[in-house]
Amino acid sequence: MLGQSDEDSQRIKENDIFLRELEQTPEIGLSLNQSDAYQIIIHKPLETEEKVKKRVIDGILKEPYIVYYKLKKDEGNIFADQRELKITPSVKDLHITIKLIYVPKWEMDFQSKEYKYTRKMTGNSGAILYDTITHCNKHWSVGFGKKNNIAACDICGEVLCKEHIWQCATCGSWRCETHSIMCGSCQRRYCPEHILNKCADCDNAVCDSCSMKCPICGETHCKGHMTKCSKCERIVCASCTRKEGGFLSIGQKVYCKNC
Repeated sequence: MLGQSDEDSQRIKENDIFLRELEQTPEIGLSLNQSDAYQIIIHKPLETEEKVKKRVIDGILKEPYIVYYKLKKDEGNIFADQRELKITPSVKDLHITIKLIYVPKWEMDFQSKEYKYTRKMTGNSGAILYDTITHCNKHWSVGFGKKNNIAACDICGEVLCKEHIWQCATCGSWRCETHSIMCGSCQRRYCPEHILNKCADCDNAVCDSCSMKCPICGETHCKGHMTKCSKCERIVCASCTRKEGGFLSIGQKVYCKNC
């Protein structure tokens, strides 16, 4: 909602979910055994029983109750008229019984190297209250822009979706954009130590499958900067060729330096 902080919006969301949880029939006498795997924290009520009771009574007395009823049919009245009666109880007529109900909430923290993720959910229905690990933070946080994460970067631990994390084409290690290098030819991602070649012309990283060595100058190039000699048909780099004939690029032929 406009004008609300993220903290206020989150609190309102949790309150709405817990109000729906309270509509369910509570378990009586339920017990839990604590283990080393998790910690049980029982929060104290934020308000006293007297304040809660006063709030309930004030709410009842704020507006009268309306009871609808119909008159009995008689010989002169074919249709029974509906009428209403307003009832305003007094404080002495009200007897309020307050019972404390515990609503379980799971809070889980995930430590992934440099990153910490959190998920909060209700313990009985599993409704998600807060979640930073399921959806990729590189996309919109609401609506159709959400993208599910698939893996964590093996270097920094950031959890990302398939559009922002890749497996190294050599070793299969998961890498984010920061900790990977893309081949300028095939667009595949690699660990920095698994893509060491660079094109002498464009200076882009080139994987072993896409890199080619010019037989004339001996330098490494990407496929985009290699071409075939029209005469000897050797594959050479663009720097070791010349163009002859034709107008502009139309009808021109490419020859290597040796031809």
